Amino acid sequence: MLNLHVFRHMKRQPNPDTGPIKQALSYSEFAEREGISIPTARRMVKRHKLRVMRFSETCVRIPLSEIERFEAEATC
Repeated sequence: MLNLHVFRHMKRQPNPDTGPIKQALSYSEFAEREGISIPTARRMVKRHKLRVMRFSETCVRIPLSEIERFEAEATC
């Protein structure tokens, strides 16, 4: 059985603004940043124009490094 009282006494709670998820954007965040629709962002991933991190079937993030690469290629 899990002892939950241990977690109540932790001084540091996990910060959702750090880690791999915040170093990446969701489809909607990426689409807003690039001025495109969400379906277009999904098509770009499907056509292998962008690499993504898949945490589950529904949790997909586009790394900032991949977005910067995409933006650099788009300006060439």
